[in-house]
Amino acid sequence: MKLLYLSSSGLTATAVSARIVSGLVVAIASLSLLLWGLVIISGRMIAYNWFDCDKQPQSELVNFLISCTVDPEIYEYLNGI
Repeated sequence: MKLLYLSSSGLTATAVSARIVSGLVVAIASLSLLLWGLVIISGRMIAYNWFDCDKQPQSELVNFLISCTVDPEIYEYLNGI
């Protein structure tokens, strides 16, 4: 199988093994399907309220990422956050 590609010196033909090309196509197609699957799973999971400011105590990292301002005195009896 010959592929044409444009290089700095002009249009050239290169002999490329059909096995390499088909393997590359399969790898790219598999990666594409994997990424689409992750998009669909992420879209399904976004409907759930995983982290809520009303549900305390949560780690400081979670509170930072979801922009919760927590008064530590309220949750002091739970050994802090």
